[in-house]
Amino acid sequence: MTNCSASELLPGSATCLTLTTQNDAFASSSTLTPATTSTSFMSFAQDAVSTKGAATALFERVDSIRGYTDSWFRNSLHAIAVYACDSMLSASDKQRCVARDDPSAVLNGTLCFRVGGDGNCFDQGLCERAANCYWPPPMVNRTPHYTEANVRAASAWVTSAYPKSFVPYAIPGVFLASLVLLVTVVFLILRCGCDRCYGNRPHRHGYTRAERSRPVLVYGFSATAVALCAAFAFTQNQIITKGINGAFSAVDMSLTNLQTMTRNVDKPLAHVATALNSTVAEIQLQLNPTATSAWMNDNITTLWTLRAHLEFSLAHLGPYPIGCTLNSTDVCVTCPPALCGTFPIAFNATVDAFNASHTTTEAVVNTLYSRLQLSQETIQAALDSADTYLTSVQAKAATTQASVHSAYSAFSAISVAQVVALMTAFAFGVAVCALGLVGIVAGHCSRKSCLVRVLNGAWLWGATVCIGGFAFSAAILIFAMLGNDTCHYVAVLRDNSTSVWPGQASEILHACFHNTSLLSALGIEEDLAFSCPLEQELIAANALPLTALVTAMTNLSQTLHAANESAWVTTPAADLVAEAAAHTPQLTLDNLPRPWEADGHASLQASGESTCYFESTTNAPRCYMSKSCNSVATACYTTYVAAYDTYLAEAQIRTALDQIDTDFSGGSGTHSPGWNASIPSVAEFATAYVGNLTQLRTSVLGPLQKGVVGTLLTHVNTTTCSMDCAWLDASYDLLYDSVCSNIVGALLTIALCLFLMCSFLLPVIVSAIVLEKRLRGLRKVPRSMMLDIYAIG
Repeated sequence: MTNCSASELLPGSATCLTLTTQNDAFASSSTLTPATTSTSFMSFAQDAVSTKGAATALFERVDSIRGYTDSWFRNSLHAIAVYACDSMLSASDKQRCVARDDPSAVLNGTLCFRVGGDGNCFDQGLCERAANCYWPPPMVNRTPHYTEANVRAASAWVTSAYPKSFVPYAIPGVFLASLVLLVTVVFLILRCGCDRCYGNRPHRHGYTRAERSRPVLVYGFSATAVALCAAFAFTQNQIITKGINGAFSAVDMSLTNLQTMTRNVDKPLAHVATALNSTVAEIQLQLNPTATSAWMNDNITTLWTLRAHLEFSLAHLGPYPIGCTLNSTDVCVTCPPALCGTFPIAFNATVDAFNASHTTTEAVVNTLYSRLQLSQETIQAALDSADTYLTSVQAKAATTQASVHSAYSAFSAISVAQVVALMTAFAFGVAVCALGLVGIVAGHCSRKSCLVRVLNGAWLWGATVCIGGFAFSAAILIFAMLGNDTCHYVAVLRDNSTSVWPGQASEILHACFHNTSLLSALGIEEDLAFSCPLEQELIAANALPLTALVTAMTNLSQTLHAANESAWVTTPAADLVAEAAAHTPQLTLDNLPRPWEADGHASLQASGESTCYFESTTNAPRCYMSKSCNSVATACYTTYVAAYDTYLAEAQIRTALDQIDTDFSGGSGTHSPGWNASIPSVAEFATAYVGNLTQLRTSVLGPLQKGVVGTLLTHVNTTTCSMDCAWLDASYDLLYDSVCSNIVGALLTIALCLFLMCSFLLPVIVSAIVLEKRLRGLRKVPRSMMLDIYAIG
């Protein structure tokens, strides 16, 4: 057995490391990513730091432009979840009640699991359906997670309202693409069909060097900008590739570790279910909790009764002699503090220690009875439900992982095509510039070169690239925005998944991210909550100082047995009778209660003092001496009364102490009035009770702790320790970094580069249109140069 405190059963603690030595290890890397790409968390992070700075900055900027609150993303994700759930389920999947032989039926053993409330399936002769995204786990008054009104609202959001939220980001690109298309078509019609827009022929007077050079400079500058945009966009392709590889790695590792965790949890959970039946059987056989609790409660109740009796006897011990008046001149002694003060305190402390031992031992018995024996069926049903859920999670994770592997294989096969497809638009832009450059060079060499006409193809091709590029940049921007939203959705799931969707899956996700109880998320925390208290109670019960209780009772018995009248009176009767004998010569301790014998009378009647005949036995001697001494005010009388009252007090004290000693320690003496004759003494009863507790501990609780109960508790603790999902944080970080910083950031960068490239292509197109005519025209000589030529001639 182990220490089951909260800190000791945290994954990674020394206790958990010992309990989970047989567990499968979690994966720290994925087998999907090719060897040329880093797959570990650390190396991926190191590899990405130097390449993603600009993309990350863009991502953060666009995130602020998107501008929605966490509440908006949470509500959006909830609507998407409702829509997805409703789309995945058929009408039959939404039926609450199913036949007992249906795979989704919830059973309690071989019978349908029964819950109360309206519409429950048991009353219809059917079983409750297992929890899915539509139905919560079986409970009283079970209702679906969402209504038809929720479905309609979610459908309207997913199919209409949500897509419209991306429209503003498509407007610039689509508008410019449409504008370029319109201008190009109008220009072609006017120039080619109507010979307008300055016509298709060069100016008859030709063009100056400046008129030829300015468009070339604009063309060169713009073409350079187009090439730079293409080059920068090409560097982002590597970031996208890394991001996709990282995303696949994160998902694959998450699914691998999810299966590992479910296997690690399922093993001890199955052991708990198996050990439960044998443990309960042993508890009934060895302990018989009902009978054990009965005799323990009877014993402690009897001990409390004996304490009350002894406390009453001590409280009424004195003053002596009986009937005396305190603070008078007569002898009247009270119980000394050592007996009536210290002793009751020590006795009560000892009984309290007995009670504490009883409570500690009874706690073990009650826990074994109420939390295990009586709850066996409930615990078993919860374990079966958790096992079914873990099995389904493991199966879904395996299926999903196979799909991920297939998707990655497809991605690997088309990764080169993906690069080519993504960079085609930029390649077309650079090709337009290169083609135009051929026409410019040819026209510069000879205005009659047929290659000058290449500029017509260049600008027309460039216009086509602009139209497609602007539209393509809008599409990429929308994908980037959708990726940005996805990052927020993932963050919402991390922060508060239960607010998005109720159910075990979201509770488990929340528990993993926030280090709360996975047992609770699986629905078995309450059923297995007996483990830690029972373990601590067994440890406490086996550490009880039962021998010390016997020693304490023995010491109390010796203290009480040693008590006598000497502690009560300051001067004993034997000393006082000597003083009285000075006035009554024949008075001795033996005839002190019969003073007439000192005067030679055989009896009180023989003395002739008839007035004393009807006095009580204890008061008759005083009456006689008041006559014998002629007065109560004489030394003869006062010394006698002092000796006589002390004598009576001592005799009464001895009788009372003997009774109390017999009550407490036993023996052949007489018990006090009201004593239960079936009980020899307090000490003997307490010692016998300790013996019973010791027998219970050594012969029953000890073997149970070292045997079936200890084994069961170890399996429960192993289950708790196996619920380790620390790997999820690392997978989440890798996935978020790959998708949100790399892929989304790179897509934003590429969209911006493509938009800028198309924007720079516009002056390239205009320059190509202008140069196609000017390079074919005459070279116009400036007027000043013409005057110089005429002067020379």
